[in-house]
Amino acid sequence: MKITERILQVIEYKGITEYKFNKDLGFSNGFLNKSREISTDKYANILAYFSDVNPEWLLTGKGDMLKEKIVNQSIIGDNNQLAGRDINNTLNSAMTTDERIDALIRQNDALSEINAKLAQSVQDAIKMAHETIAANQKQGEANQEIMKRLLSILEEKKYLD
Repeated sequence: MKITERILQVIEYKGITEYKFNKDLGFSNGFLNKSREISTDKYANILAYFSDVNPEWLLTGKGDMLKEKIVNQSIIGDNNQLAGRDINNTLNSAMTTDERIDALIRQNDALSEINAKLAQSVQDAIKMAHETIAANQKQGEANQEIMKRLLSILEEKKYLD
């Protein structure tokens, strides 16, 4: 499953439209329909927009979709019961500062990993470009030698006739 498919899964889970998602984040319509890599900036914006989504799951598909997965549980306290609701929102609003910092650190670590992978991809692309240029230069030199030989043959033939 691609990252865009996982984003669509979150959008469906949250019950929002793709249009609203694109509008809220400033993405172009059809952003998720294009089969391409998602930039680090856009990935970070998506994680900020869906703060309860597990960054590792969004990037790789490993682990649970949500950071805190609580489904169909009841929380009883002070004789108040929350059942069958989106408990994640309640838990996130009750997060301590330390928990928020830990969540941001995990997001930062995930983004650092993305940056490292992107940097390696750029380095690989630069290396391939250099190799291609070197190969093209060698081929160009070989082509020049062939052209010189052809010209000399043509000149010899011209003088022989």
